[in-house]
Amino acid sequence: MTIAERLVAHAAWVAAGRPVDDSRQLIEHGAALRGANLRGANLYSADLSGADLGGANLSFANLISANLGLANLSLADMRDAALIGANLLNTNLRDAALIGANLGFANLGSANLRRANLRGAALHGADLGRANLRGADLRSANLNSANLGGADLRGAGGIASAGPVGRTRRFVYAVDHGDRIMVQAGCRWDTADVVIEAIETDYAPHAAMCEAYVSSVRTMVATLGAARRQVEV
Repeated sequence: MTIAERLVAHAAWVAAGRPVDDSRQLIEHGAALRGANLRGANLYSADLSGADLGGANLSFANLISANLGLANLSLADMRDAALIGANLLNTNLRDAALIGANLGFANLGSANLRRANLRGAALHGADLGRANLRGADLRSANLNSANLGGADLRGAGGIASAGPVGRTRRFVYAVDHGDRIMVQAGCRWDTADVVIEAIETDYAPHAAMCEAYVSSVRTMVATLGAARRQVEV
């Protein structure tokens, strides 16, 4: 069965309400799809675990709830792809283009995102625990409620981190959104000024912890501002 035939069959399976059979496996485990043109393809809930999609064009593709665990997506074009709730555990996304992709609530645990372009990507609620984000571009990314515990952010662009902070030992993150700096502090995701105001209110009875949090946020804002000016020069 050709790739085109598999896609047609998969689309029919989705349209039929995903009956319980092996249709989800039409694009089988470990499939070789290197360099394939899957732009705009409907791969909703498809099982692509272990597939070789290196350099493939998956821009604008529907990969909602798809299983891409252990797949090779290095150098793949995934701009504006929908990956909400997708499984990308231990997936190789090195040098992938994920500009504007929607990765909300996706599992990216231990994924290799080294030098990936995540500019403007939606990562709200995503699990990025222990992910390799070295050299990745995270400018304008939405990290609302995202888990970055243990993630390697060395050399990543558009993001700054600080921590562990205070007795809570939490990490806080700041992301450059061009006209503003957005900050993730606990369950908060808002502009730096709003987050600082909230911290000063919430931790008013705990002066030392309040100062530690506020100082961390201001340091991150200054770091991102300096990095932006350096790029502009």
